[in-house]
Amino acid sequence: MIYADNAATTRISDRAFEQMLPFLREQYGNASSQYSLGVKAKRAIEQARKQVAVVIGSEPLEITFTSSGSEANSWVLRCIAETCRDEPMHIITSAIEHYSVLNACRALEQNGVEVTFLPVDNMGRVSVENVKAAIK
Repeated sequence: MIYADNAATTRISDRAFEQMLPFLREQYGNASSQYSLGVKAKRAIEQARKQVAVVIGSEPLEITFTSSGSEANSWVLRCIAETCRDEPMHIITSAIEHYSVLNACRALEQNGVEVTFLPVDNMGRVSVENVKAAIK
């Protein structure tokens, strides 16, 4: 079978599955809880946070895990808008961006953020000219 919708969901790699298996079977506690399984889950998350930080050269506190790419897209756009709320903001995106981005941009637009949705050609490409014209 050829699966061509990896943008929506992707089969977990064997290596990732093997690493996650203990947390799916034995160590599945709620990381926000105080009981033993929860504390172990919290420790594992914090260890993973440290490992990611080392790999990308950041601090562990700069790493936020989300439940999905959609949540991450929405979250980062809201955070940027909140951080820059006292400054004029202009977001440029394509008209065929992922729905999580389009929906977040539409919500930000309703809160005064200027958003430009660039058209794409029949190959799904945004023209350089349209990008240049949209930049303010």
